[in-house]
Amino acid sequence: MFFRYGRTGLKGLQMRFNQEFTLDFVMKLAREDCEQIFRSDFFSKMKENIESARNEFRSLNKALDSIYYGDDSYRFKISFDKKKEGLYRMIVSENNYEGTNLWISAFEEEYKEEMADLFDKLMEKDDNGQKIVEEYTDYRSYLERLGKRVC
Repeated sequence: MFFRYGRTGLKGLQMRFNQEFTLDFVMKLAREDCEQIFRSDFFSKMKENIESARNEFRSLNKALDSIYYGDDSYRFKISFDKKKEGLYRMIVSENNYEGTNLWISAFEEEYKEEMADLFDKLMEKDDNGQKIVEEYTDYRSYLERLGKRVC
């Protein structure tokens, strides 16, 4: 092999390997950093918004308890979108806290696939990219809101 590439050829090959390895390594670290920031900021904010929506529905139902329309009364129910159940459960997980804590590794291990799937969807570059970003970054897209008549 030494004879085939010559001294400069081998050194050039080694330099190229080192550059590509370093670039891949740096890109991997950058992605991991982005995922960590994303997890700590985005997921905790989404959880906060979902909990806020649940509280608003509780308040709304409490106000509606004493209001009747004839013999009917109404209640509103909020639940998760069945198509996004895995992502929803990840967002509302007890181990989803803002910042760094002891539970991060357990959370990341439990929801590794969901996190990778969501991160990949948000990084897609195609005609629907902006639509996908809007859909998956809006907490309301993870919820179903139902109104029902209670007799």
